[in-house]
Amino acid sequence: MKEEKRLLADELPLAGQLSAVTPQLLKLDGFRITSETVVPEEEFLMRMYGKPCLPRRDLTAVTGVEKCGKTFFTSMMMACCTKRQVLALARIGEKPLKVMWYDTEQSRQSTKGIFVDRVGKMLQEDDQKEDVYDDCNYLIYNVRTCTYKERMEYLITGIETYHPDLVIIDNVSDLLPSVNDSLNTIRGDSMPS
Repeated sequence: MKEEKRLLADELPLAGQLSAVTPQLLKLDGFRITSETVVPEEEFLMRMYGKPCLPRRDLTAVTGVEKCGKTFFTSMMMACCTKRQVLALARIGEKPLKVMWYDTEQSRQSTKGIFVDRVGKMLQEDDQKEDVYDDCNYLIYNVRTCTYKERMEYLITGIETYHPDLVIIDNVSDLLPSVNDSLNTIRGDSMPS
């Protein structure tokens, strides 16, 4: 209460002057964090080498040079959504997770091959010969032939409709316009395909 009175006393002499408070500043202040801001604890989906990772409702980037194992690691994450532990990666919750893999850069054959031959094999027990995953927990999309606008629209539709626990976008940069998109637009407008 004292703080409110002090703030009011500070503002009264400024009455009638133009305010420096803009709509943009009000929006910015909505994102402010103070020592009294209530922030819920993070819920992690997995552990790697015993350390929690992949917080729910957050972004995690897997980066590296070409052929360094990014797709292998994301395959491990997908397998771990069904199987409790895959190599050094372990799912924290008991319940299997629904995962959406949104592939923007590989061929349909490569996408299916990675899902069936790599993720499927990670899910097999040593004595099993058949796959142990349920396609219902996996939402695998190959949108390489779509425009960047379609990719973004379909991604949002898929997330809003299916509510996956984990979304893997390979490659997120393909959701943005590029020089090639401009060239394709020019070719489409002026040249027959």
